[in-house]
Amino acid sequence: MGWKGSMIIIQDPGNVRDDKKLLSALGLDNYTFSEETLLDECLYPDDNSINIGYFNNTIIICDGFQIIDDFINDVTTYKERQLISIYPESEILSIAFLSTTNFHGYSLIDKGHKVRVKAIDADNGKILDGGEFLSEEIVLYNKGFVDGNTMYWSYEDLPDDKFEENQLLEDFSFEVAKRLLGVRIDADEGDQLLFETPFKKYLPSNQLVSSNISSMRGKWTGYYEYGPLYGDELYGKKVAFNLDLSDIDDGTFEGECQDLEGVGSQKGFAKISGFINDNFISFTKEYVSAWMVDETSEELTDHKVLNSQLAYKGTYNSFKHEFTGEWEINSNIKFPDGSSSEQIDYGIWSMKRG
Repeated sequence: MGWKGSMIIIQDPGNVRDDKKLLSALGLDNYTFSEETLLDECLYPDDNSINIGYFNNTIIICDGFQIIDDFINDVTTYKERQLISIYPESEILSIAFLSTTNFHGYSLIDKGHKVRVKAIDADNGKILDGGEFLSEEIVLYNKGFVDGNTMYWSYEDLPDDKFEENQLLEDFSFEVAKRLLGVRIDADEGDQLLFETPFKKYLPSNQLVSSNISSMRGKWTGYYEYGPLYGDELYGKKVAFNLDLSDIDDGTFEGECQDLEGVGSQKGFAKISGFINDNFISFTKEYVSAWMVDETSEELTDHKVLNSQLAYKGTYNSFKHEFTGEWEINSNIKFPDGSSSEQIDYGIWSMKRG
């Protein structure tokens, strides 16, 4: 099997699991949520997307060789410093591999310092080689042998053959990646990560625009998903909903929304009011009664929430016949003791005609 891909892996991110913050740090503020995918599909995406997933206490960013050159080099670049500012105590591993040229490369930042960088391919040999060997590399180098001025490796099932370092793409790439991931993605132990772990695909906003939608009239079905500020217990959980909309004029619409199921789903109906301009949609959702969900997934209904509206923004993709985007709620919460607190939370959403 040939391998082609690039990843930035951030170890032990703590509570900072914020896709928007990550995209902004990488200079990709114009990227918008498109859909969910899997690592097997986004390890090398061919659609200019950035894909973000969470596995085994790591954040994994698949960039399709779009930004990886800013990470696999012998200096600490601006983008790397941006990530270090968010994760100053973490290991940040950047890794890329391309079987057609036997290229593999990686760099490791530990607590803000670049401690190892290596890049090699069949045509040029070692392109980069700096810092102390990683423990995973030492194990592999100890298995090699020197013939002349070149180091080679051999395998039990191919006793008559010998292989140069550039030909050990899988061994070096995936053993080093296992340092943070805990599994080799080219082995059976990596199947859960490769084929079952959800990733979120983000595309440039202008790439989601295809053809316009002229009317919102009718029934729609979709979901909203809790963002990272809700904590580990809620982050990524979805609530399904139905909308029944009517056009007004000049692209404006109104209607009702009913949550169907999920943590924090609201009984009754919410009022919908919004507009659509070409493929851009913006609307508010206002429930008759207030609700909140705390970090333990418990629904709270005793608080008085003033001026609580959910704001939805997104883009229509006519190829998939669906809207995707982000939602945000800014709540002014008044507690029984007279104190109050402003709270802003957000997440992603998707809907299509029902």
